[in-house]
Amino acid sequence: MSRPVDRPSWSPPRPSAAGRITYQPRPPAPPGLPAPPRLIAPAVAALLAGDERAPFDAAAHDRVRPLHLDTLDALAAAVHAGNPVGAVVVSVRALARAAAAGPAGPTGPTGWAAPLADLVRAHPAVPMLGLVSDDVPLATGFALGRCGLRGLVDVRAPDGWTLLRHALGSTARSEVSQLAADRLAPHLAGRSDDVRRFVAALFAAPPRLNTVRDLGRALGLLPTTLMSRFFRADLPAPRRYLALARLARAADLLAYGGWTVATVADYMDYSSAQGFSRHLYLVLGVRPSEFRRRYTPEMLLDRFAEELLTPYPDALRDLRIFHRPGEGR
Repeated sequence: MSRPVDRPSWSPPRPSAAGRITYQPRPPAPPGLPAPPRLIAPAVAALLAGDERAPFDAAAHDRVRPLHLDTLDALAAAVHAGNPVGAVVVSVRALARAAAAGPAGPTGPTGWAAPLADLVRAHPAVPMLGLVSDDVPLATGFALGRCGLRGLVDVRAPDGWTLLRHALGSTARSEVSQLAADRLAPHLAGRSDDVRRFVAALFAAPPRLNTVRDLGRALGLLPTTLMSRFFRADLPAPRRYLALARLARAADLLAYGGWTVATVADYMDYSSAQGFSRHLYLVLGVRPSEFRRRYTPEMLLDRFAEELLTPYPDALRDLRIFHRPGEGR
């Protein structure tokens, strides 16, 4: 009998009656216009005090692309506009200064709390972190807690900026997830809600999620349960789905200058550059140089569909992956 397990800080979105996970391709670009370029790393919208920006940029280097905003309204506008924002970071000091500069609301110095909470509620899939570089008054701490931020990082600690760097690398959503949504949409038509949620989770997962054990915990399942449900449906093992999804992200990173095999291996939490090289050879039978030269993320997404989706229409149409109350297996 399967049972849910405690989820870590990241877990994939749950479909609901109001909004099921669906894959809808974006409209094609007008004739004669190139498609918008994909970006190397997820953007992070940041509302920071002036002297916090330089150390933030240093911490974010090669993990995310900082998008600095000056006001909470500008921050909300950037996220609401549908820009590919992978995460949001707000500084407590910047929030306090914004409140002091503007008209005092009914909550006084924490007048930022209501609009920030509205932003968090409107975009539950976008991780939002708080940054603390000063002492935080008790009222401010309570207000932050009510806003629903994913967490607070105290950069006054000796390893504070390092922790922020790891937090950003672990939580910011990859833009490859949108490319996957577009590319795999025709292959997921008619598949079960569980299959669509599983595939969405593979491409939205943070880079550190690199084993079936991690994936099972994030999905709220015991790893053995996850593996057994694919085995009973006579499908490839979940690790194969995860491996190709991660290599699509690696191909996207290697397509841009400045990213080496070592930096990609570190960013995606492989044991080492040699470990990444061994993984490439086991999954695709190629070495890193050949992988970089031959493979694009689009090619790997097509291979994902051809190898793992298209051959199994019946099994994927009926596959039930996730635990439901009263389910006996």
